[in-house]
Amino acid sequence: MTGVPSFAQIRAQVESIRKQYPDARVIGIGLPALDDAATGPAALRIGSEDLPVARCGSVLALRERLVDLPAAGPPLVVLTDLPPTELGEDVRARLGDERGSSLIRALGEAPGYVMSLIERHRMRCEATRSGTIHAAHSPRGYEDLASRAEEWLRLGAPVELLSREEASAKIGSEAFHGGLLDRRAGTITPMGYARGLARAALDAGARISTGVTARRLRRD
Repeated sequence: MTGVPSFAQIRAQVESIRKQYPDARVIGIGLPALDDAATGPAALRIGSEDLPVARCGSVLALRERLVDLPAAGPPLVVLTDLPPTELGEDVRARLGDERGSSLIRALGEAPGYVMSLIERHRMRCEATRSGTIHAAHSPRGYEDLASRAEEWLRLGAPVELLSREEASAKIGSEAFHGGLLDRRAGTITPMGYARGLARAALDAGARISTGVTARRLRRD
């Protein structure tokens, strides 16, 4: 939506989206500047429903409203001037830049750690590390992958956004709208990995018990 929309225009857009996606729980409306909608109704009357309106100028504010979203009832209308790329900053917004960045790095390094355990303990779990592809089943899904790719690339991660043609050539199917290739990841046989972890734990002196209830966890 360009320019400064009136609430009549916003209502018309929400009504159109509501008809197209009747099961939607959230309807987002992008604005050039949130200050333009600082004043206005707290709800939009659409047919016989009053749709609550939330004005979210930060990712944290958006997340707080989504956490409190009821499981049933009219959908929430979110008015925001956040660009799509900022919505990928959710972790940082909730944990702060230092802790959030640390968590994101840890998540990115997790596949390498798993592969190092497999190599160190010689686990027989058919491990391969040729990357994995997160495939987009819809145009909106591809937009989400593009935002994720931009975030990871900013952190220096070896990821690549694949076009529909590139994804089709690698996946062998034309059903997807594109994909995100993450070269850090790989595949394993879960049962083989679980057995390898158990064997490594036994070699380190751990005791493995089955059929029991864990009541607490304590670090010695």
